[in-house]
Amino acid sequence: MTIYSHSRLEAFKSCPLKYKFNYIDKIKREEEGIEAFLGSRFHEVMEKIYKGLPFRKYSSLPEQSKMDEDRQLALYQIGIQNMWKDVYNVELVWHYVAFDKEIRSKRTEEELDELKKDTIDLIKKIEATREFLPNESTLCGWCYYKDICPLYKHEYMVGNLPANKYLKDNGIKLVNEFAKLDDKKKGYKVKIEEIDEELEKIKEAVIQYAGNIGVEVVIGSDHKLKISPSEKINVPGKGTKERESLIELLSQLNRLEEVSAFDVAELKKVIKEEKWDSAILDEIKKLVEIETVKSVRLSKSKRED
Repeated sequence: MTIYSHSRLEAFKSCPLKYKFNYIDKIKREEEGIEAFLGSRFHEVMEKIYKGLPFRKYSSLPEQSKMDEDRQLALYQIGIQNMWKDVYNVELVWHYVAFDKEIRSKRTEEELDELKKDTIDLIKKIEATREFLPNESTLCGWCYYKDICPLYKHEYMVGNLPANKYLKDNGIKLVNEFAKLDDKKKGYKVKIEEIDEELEKIKEAVIQYAGNIGVEVVIGSDHKLKISPSEKINVPGKGTKERESLIELLSQLNRLEEVSAFDVAELKKVIKEEKWDSAILDEIKKLVEIETVKSVRLSKSKRED
């Protein structure tokens, strides 16, 4: 049976692929950077001074609201109350030695129940995951798996090559060509935007000209422009009072269902961000097709000579 600690859960939330490397593939790295070494030793000393109480090292004090949502100590509280049934009044305390401050928080039974549910849902999500994807963030700079991570592996493969061999790498050539064409495309885009602006000005002038002489078709040397009037309906935007009034009116007239739309974009967002309960999402996923689509995004990279 797999035991899920707070750090294990946070590892998955931080980067599913790093979680896989560490907890599933069990790829261990012996090396430890100087910052991590010093930080770990300092952390150990402080925990001994405070007799095992949780110690955290921050460059600034976190907000009270953030600590009121902290998972780690609240899970400790659940464990303590499961072990000792007569424990009712529990206060969570964080010691910030650098600031000589303490932050305290309490959890209600409802909040603890919600934490249990959220934690169980997260564990179910981890165990149901088949593809552990990398999550790029500022923490990548301190990751020990960069040399096998698909986001950084190629950089490690070519990073130490001399310039003459570096430029012969097929990946380098492809990225360079992509960047070259992307720049060219941006140049065309600017030009197209300029042309669109000119077209709008001409369109306004043609409409005014046609109205002045009372025609709907204006002839050119080889082309003609036809001016056709049409109605454009502007519905009040979401969240406005006018929108609410319109919805209320349609509801009173029993016509709301006839004009309600199936918002596909919003449904996709709900599924991707897992905004609903996992049981509901599981039923929805049976009726939709989910595929992995790979995109290519160009960005600047730094290479030391």
